[in-house]
Order: sequence, then structure tokens, then C-alpha cells
Amino acid sequence: MSKKPDKSKKPTKALTVKKPNQTISITNGKITATQRKAFNVLLFHTAQQLNQGATKNKFSIPIHKIKKLAGIKTTDDRHFKDQLTGLMRIYVENIKENNDWEMFVLVSDIKKVGDVMVYSLSQTMLEALIDHNYYTTLNLLTIKTLTSKYAIILYELAIRYSKVEIPKFTIDEFKNLMGAIQYRDFFDLKKRVIEPAVAEINTRTDIVLFYQPIGDGRKIIEIKFTVQMKQSNHEPKEFLIEANNGPLVVSDETDLVNEADILDYIENNYSMLTPKTKEQIIGVILNDNPFDPKWPKHLVDKIARDKSKFKLIKSI
Repeated sequence: MSKKPDKSKKPTKALTVKKPNQTISITNGKITATQRKAFNVLLFHTAQQLNQGATKNKFSIPIHKIKKLAGIKTTDDRHFKDQLTGLMRIYVENIKENNDWEMFVLVSDIKKVGDVMVYSLSQTMLEALIDHNYYTTLNLLTIKTLTSKYAIILYELAIRYSKVEIPKFTIDEFKNLMGAIQYRDFFDLKKRVIEPAVAEINTRTDIVLFYQPIGDGRKIIEIKFTVQMKQSNHEPKEFLIEANNGPLVVSDETDLVNEADILDYIENNYSMLTPKTKEQIIGVILNDNPFDPKWPKHLVDKIARDKSKFKLIKSI
């Protein structure tokens, strides 16, 4: 006897954004997971407004809608503000076949008015969104499940080339694309960036990603990715990623998932401190080391808040 379909369950409607290809290959390495997801939502909302006849480059969207569609669960208003205003400092470089080039920022201005975010895209960004000449269709609901910035970048890149062959990257090109130039050794790059990102993508998205290091003698000089689409009944699942001292589990309170993202977060949010102090903070957050008694109370409170964003399981 055939099983009757469950009519109580309504199919989830895909929310897709046609993202200009220039913005997928952002190479200045300063964009975070939160910023990338929030920007995708702004593009999605802008496209909706344009389709409804909007003519001015001034758009507004409820803050709760940004967080909901992007899967951003932070309640820290200051952190959220820093993430959104940071979009005005992230630039895109587009080099054309004739060696002409252009550079533009993602968002030209943004402000909070009550519970609404009012923003304008750069003119180049707006024109690219209107023209739809070269774009990649991305599913916001899939990207919402990703928490590592490296996984988001790699997933968007894989979808961009899902119908053709993904080009090979030199290791320097790949590190620049991923914003991971701090990893000089390929072993560290593989452990902290490639394997965690691929594991998250393969577990949580609609694709399976494979990679192959290409060497010249003992030195890895290039990396090659291939992508396969999963069956349509894919459902996102929880996942674990191995960190130095145990599996790192996704926390519901943060957009950062793996050790590399935590290190980036510390580097960006404690940039005024000495390298020694930042190393101590890493030890507090990752290894449960004690706070330095010489630290001022405001610094201890900030570190404690940041530490609560992460859940590090040392043994299972």
C-alpha cells in the first residue's frame, strides 16, 4: 500500500539571491561570516525592491528580517553594528579580460532607524544587481546553516562553478581568496581552513566538495576542487570539527564555528593589544586557561562574553 503524503507539512520555499560574481571572489580577507551572510540578505532584499519598482538607491529592511534570513543569533547590538558598518570598508576588485579594472565597496552607507536598517549599495554594485549579466544563484536557507566564513566562501565559489570545472588555484591565490594568508604552512592551512570548511559544506549543504593538493616535489603549489550535487532530499545536520584539543561544536549563540574563525575573531576584535596578550586570550577561550590577574575588569568582562559564544567539547 502506498503511503499517503503528509499534507500538514508544507514544502519550504527556496529563498534565492542572484549574487554578482564579482562579490563572490572578495579577496581582501576582511569579510566575516556574519558580514557575508548579512550582505547576501541585503542583496536579496534589494532585488525584491527593484522588482517591485524601486527607483532610488535607498532601501530599508527590518533588523529582525536580516537576522532571521541570515541565521544571525547575536543579541550584542554593538557587535552587530560593527559587522554591518564594516561592509562599507570591504572592497571588491574586478579585473577584466583586457586588464581594465574597477574597485568598489559593498555598501556605500547604512544607518539604524528604530528597528529598521536603511542602506544604499555602491552604484557599481547596484548596476551589477540590475543587469544580471554575470551572477550566481545562491540559496539563502542553505547559507544560513553555515557558520564558518571559510565554508561560506568555499560554498559560494563551488556553486558559482557547479556547472563547469572549478579552476585550479595556486596556494597563494587560495589563501588570498579565503582570507587565510596567515597560514604559511600548507599543513596548517589544511587543518584550520580546508578540512573544516569542506566537512561543514559536505554535512550541511546540497553539495559534496572534494579537494586535491597538487605538489611539485615535496612542496604543495596548487589546489584543485571538484563538486557534486547531492540528491534533492538533502537535510542539513549537525556536525563536529576537530580542533587542537578536541572537537569544536557549533554554538547556537555565535556565527563562528572553528578554531581558525575564533583566531580571526580575536585578531580583529583585540587588535589594539600586544601579540602576547592576544595569545593569552586565545588560551582563555580555547583552553580554559585562567584570566591574567593584571587585566582590567572591562577586558575580563569582554573576554568572558566572547568565551560564552563558543562551546568547546574536549572529549566525547
